[in-house]
Amino acid sequence: MQIIIRKQALWTVLMEVFVFLYFLTLSGEMLNIHFGLFKPRANHIFAFLLLVCFLKTKRKILFDKDILLIGGAFFSSSLASAILGEVPLRSFGYLGVFGFSFICYFLLPYNLFLLWEKERILKIYWASFVTIGIYAVLQVVFSMQGIILPFVTQYAKILARGQGWNYEPSYYALYMTSFVMFYNAKVLFNLNRKINWAAFIFVNGLLIFSTSTGIVFSYPIFALLFCVAGYLALTRDFVEKVRTRALQMLGFFLAFMTAIWVLFPQEFIITFYKFFHLGITKHWSVVDRWKGVMNAFRIFLKNPFFGVGIGGVGPYLYRELENETVATTLSEMEKYDPTNVFSEILASLGLVGLMAFGFLFYKYWKVFKVVMQKSLSLTIEERRTAIALMLSLICTIIVLQFNQGLFRSYIWVHAAITLSYMHSLKRGTV
Repeated sequence: MQIIIRKQALWTVLMEVFVFLYFLTLSGEMLNIHFGLFKPRANHIFAFLLLVCFLKTKRKILFDKDILLIGGAFFSSSLASAILGEVPLRSFGYLGVFGFSFICYFLLPYNLFLLWEKERILKIYWASFVTIGIYAVLQVVFSMQGIILPFVTQYAKILARGQGWNYEPSYYALYMTSFVMFYNAKVLFNLNRKINWAAFIFVNGLLIFSTSTGIVFSYPIFALLFCVAGYLALTRDFVEKVRTRALQMLGFFLAFMTAIWVLFPQEFIITFYKFFHLGITKHWSVVDRWKGVMNAFRIFLKNPFFGVGIGGVGPYLYRELENETVATTLSEMEKYDPTNVFSEILASLGLVGLMAFGFLFYKYWKVFKVVMQKSLSLTIEERRTAIALMLSLICTIIVLQFNQGLFRSYIWVHAAITLSYMHSLKRGTV
C-alpha cells in the first residue's frame, strides 16, 4: 500500500513539473527541429509527457458532449479537405497534427482544469506567462549593454525587440495578449480598491516590450470589448463604470507610449509607429500580408466548399506563381502560406471549415450565457472571471487576424481553459 501511495505521489510531483514546462514552452516556436515538411517542437514532448502523467494520476479523461461535437466538426471538415486538397500528404500530416493538438492542447488542459486543483493550475498557467515575459524584457534591457540573449532575431536600431522564444515579436505579443488582457479586465472590474499602478505597469510592460505594432490596435480593441461588456444586457450587471475604466486604460496606454517615444524616439518610429510613418499601404509587412490575404481569397473562390486542405495553400500558390509542378521543401511552401487566419480557414477548409468554427463560437456563447444567468448560485467574482477570460480570448482571436496559423497551441490552450472554467462553474451549481 505504501509503495502504491509513493508511486502516486511521485507521479503527482512529476505532473506539476510537466504542467509548468508544458505551459512554459507553449510559445517556444524556435525550440524545434526540421523533420521533412514539419517542424516538431520541444513542447510536443512535454505535452505528451504531461498526458502520460495525467493518465497515471487520474486514469480518466472527461469527454463533454460539446467537446466531442467540436472535435467531430473540425475532424470531418479537415478530412474532407485533405482528401480533396492540393497536397494530400501534407494535409493528412496536418490532420495528424490536428488530432495531437486537439488531445494535448484542448482536451488535456480542459481536463486539467476540471479534475485537478483549478486554482493551482491557473497560478502555474499565469506564472509561465510572467516567466517568459520577464525573459523578453531582459532581451531588451541586456541589448542596451550590447549583450544579446538567445532567441533574439529582430532589432530596433541597436535595441533587441522582446520576443521570448517566438519566431518574431508580433507572435510573442499575440501570445502575451491572453494573459495581459485577462489581467487588465480583472483590474478594471475591481472597483473596491485603487489600481496598483506598479503591478499594472509591470504586467502591461511584458506585452509592450515586444514593440509589436499590433499593440497599437490591441489596446483600443480591448477597450471597445470592455465597453461592449458594460452595455450588453447579459453582462452589464457585472461590469461597472465602463467609460471611466476604459478611458483609464487608454490613458495609461498613451502615457506608456509617450514615455517610450520621449526616451527612444528613433526606436519608437521604426516599431510602434512604423505603419503610420511610412504609410500603411507602403510598409512591406502590410503589403506582404495583404497579398497573402488576397491570394487566399482567390483560392477560396476557386475551391469554395472544401478549400485546398490544411497546408495546401502554400503548394498551390507555389505551383501557380513559380510555374513549378510541386514544391518539395518546407521553405518553398512556407513562402506562400496564408498571412491571416480567417482567409487561411476559407482557403484551406472552405465553407465547411468555416461552419465548423462557427459551431465552435456558438458553443462558447451558449455556455457563457448559461454562466451569466442570475438563477445560478455564482458569486460576482466568478462571473467576472468568466467575463475576463472571454474578453481576453476574443481580443486574442482578433489580434490573431494580423497573423496566420490554425495550430497555435497557446491559443487553443487558452480557449480550453476558458471553456473549462465556465463548465466548472456550471457543474458547481448542480
